[in-house]
Amino acid sequence: MELETNKITLILFCAVVIASGCTDNGDSDVVQSNPVTVTDFSPSQDVMPADSNMNLEITMENTGNSDVEHLAARISGPTFASASDQDTTWRAAGGDNIMVHRANRTVDMRDISAPGDVGDSVTTTESISLTTPAYGEGRSTTENFNLDVFYRYETQASTELLIMTEEAYLDSDVTSSVPEVDSDPGPIQLEMLETVPKVQEEDGGDIGNVDDLCLQVRNEGPGTPFSHGDAHHPDTEEIYNLESDHEDRVNVTVSNIGDLEFSPGAGETGSQDSDGATVEVELINDEERACFEWESENLLEQDEQTTNIELTTSYGYTVEDQTSVTVEGR
Repeated sequence: MELETNKITLILFCAVVIASGCTDNGDSDVVQSNPVTVTDFSPSQDVMPADSNMNLEITMENTGNSDVEHLAARISGPTFASASDQDTTWRAAGGDNIMVHRANRTVDMRDISAPGDVGDSVTTTESISLTTPAYGEGRSTTENFNLDVFYRYETQASTELLIMTEEAYLDSDVTSSVPEVDSDPGPIQLEMLETVPKVQEEDGGDIGNVDDLCLQVRNEGPGTPFSHGDAHHPDTEEIYNLESDHEDRVNVTVSNIGDLEFSPGAGETGSQDSDGATVEVELINDEERACFEWESENLLEQDEQTTNIELTTSYGYTVEDQTSVTVEGR
């Protein structure tokens, strides 16, 4: 069959993945959107004597399919010492550290690898050692601690591309539909916006196709995504410096497959290389579009072919937790 006389149809199909271990009672949505969780944030004792050492335990769990990288935790809430002689405030245990600075209240936690087997989890635990305020006898105060956790994560997804000549398409019973995206668990999820099939006209002597591939990008997790490259400062003691203009920013990458090449869509901020294209997305109210252009010459070597398209969303993410402890004077 001569390619020069053919039109082609681009059809995107994929199946929904149900995360292992999920049930139909709503837990599947939680696991799918929140695979990285704070499973413990608590003091060594709920009631502590004044002027004594205390540990705040922080345990993180990863049930997803991607590694948790550059994990760090920071505490805030009560009044922290700004000078070494301020013994009625919270201080670093066994020392005279100035706790008011964020760097002194931040712990660098180890990365959490993705579980080796589906349904498993991997955890890491760190602690921040503090000295309780030196309250006098008869004074009892409950202090609230806030926890901010920062990390880098990726959500892997894919869709199946069925490409057909016009003749093969007309002989089929394919109907117009909006395809789904097969995605790993992660707070950032993708949804296809295109209605398929698409029919592309012949361009010159070869089949040359330029069209849009648009995705809806959503934050379905409990925290806030951010531009990891802008906010992560590993050579500083505070590790993360998250400013407002870093928040709600993620990168979406589509990988090239053979003769099918992608580039950022019109008006998009991004880049491309021989491996694929990346679009920088700023989420508004937890969602935004990401559009790519795809192009191919001599795409079809047969009446139809199926290709797997790989999608990667990379981002920093931050979640919060809270705990409390009662300090009794003595």
